Amino acid sequence: MISVCEKTKSLMPPESMEIIRKHTFSSPKEYSNLLDWSNESFWEDLPNPKHNSSTNKPIKSTNNIPSKTISIETVFGDLLKTNPNQNNQKIIAQEQFFNKKTQFLSEKYFNIWKTAVELKKDQKRQEEAKLNQTTKLDTFMKKLKKRRKSEKEGINIKEEKAKIRVVVKDVSSSVVKPCSSFKNRFDVQKSIIELQKSKLEEQNRIIQDLKLGIINDDLLKSIENTKINIREIFGSCSGKNKYKIPLILGEEPKFSITSQVAPKIVQKMEQRALERAKNREIILERKKLIEEKRERMLQEAIERKRVLEEEEKKRSLEIIKERRRKEMEMEKIRCMNKQKYMAKLNTAVEFYNRLLLKQTLLQLYSYMKDGRDKRFLAVDYYEKKILKESIVSWQQVVESAYKVKYEIADAHFEYKLLKRSIQCWQKVSFDDFF
Repeated sequence: MISVCEKTKSLMPPESMEIIRKHTFSSPKEYSNLLDWSNESFWEDLPNPKHNSSTNKPIKSTNNIPSKTISIETVFGDLLKTNPNQNNQKIIAQEQFFNKKTQFLSEKYFNIWKTAVELKKDQKRQEEAKLNQTTKLDTFMKKLKKRRKSEKEGINIKEEKAKIRVVVKDVSSSVVKPCSSFKNRFDVQKSIIELQKSKLEEQNRIIQDLKLGIINDDLLKSIENTKINIREIFGSCSGKNKYKIPLILGEEPKFSITSQVAPKIVQKMEQRALERAKNREIILERKKLIEEKRERMLQEAIERKRVLEEEEKKRSLEIIKERRRKEMEMEKIRCMNKQKYMAKLNTAVEFYNRLLLKQTLLQLYSYMKDGRDKRFLAVDYYEKKILKESIVSWQQVVESAYKVKYEIADAHFEYKLLKRSIQCWQKVSFDDFF
């Protein structure tokens, strides 16, 4: 006990010691007269655990450290509280210093963070600008390449589209729908008539072109021959006679004196005129032969055309007959398939009804079985739950009973300890303490 008192004396400040000396008694006799250890009223004022047990209030154990500190404060009272204003001023000054320091540091680091973020943003903007330029250039080059390819492939695409359209028309004309047989037949006949008309028009156009081409060739040949003959005549004549030859011969009768012997020039001219006449006759004969050949070719072409038209008619009739036959066969097959489908549908409906009834019964049985199992599980769970709750409640009752006993024992122990400590304190002399 002396060591404890010395420790408390060394820990206490001098100001508190002075206050204790003022408030304490001058002599130990006065203190001993005040504390009458033999008086029973002093012991009755102390807390008795027997009286506190009836209230069923929990008593704090001595093992808890804060309860001891509170008891020390209650013993010493306001003696330990010295100079509260100075301590408060120091605490306020320290808090202001720390607040200023934290504010300064927060502003500093915030500015650093702000500058770093702005630098990152500038870098990102520069990178994005570069990327945008590169992407724009890439897109521009791609568009140029696509345009060049489209310009190159434009002609081929147009030709392919035209071919596709022709093929689609042929396919659409050849397709026959099974439902509208009469309509398809009328469309087929109409298309055949249109094709024949177009072919006749093309043949007439070809014949006219051939006629015009042959006539043009003959005219060009005759003009070239006349030019050659005129050049030969003018080349063989002398310069004096060239001036005397009239350019255009009139049809009026000319009165001239014919001698028995004509001059050589006239004889040559007559010979050439005869040759020219012969050549003209030959040309006319050739023209006749060419016209005959042309007529023969036209007749042959007309006959060929007629034969082809007859063959096409026969083919079209055969195609129509074949289509009718196929349509009839398709109708028969359709009827057979319909009957088979209806039979299969009836069997499928019966099977589905049976299967549905079976599945519903199985589902009902499974629901009933699950309900029974769940009911058994619920009963077991309810029994276990009741048993658990009863055990827990019994455990709580037992623990509360033991707790009350332990609290009474702790209070009794504290009471005995306090009594012994006060008895020891009574034996200690106050001269050793002060």
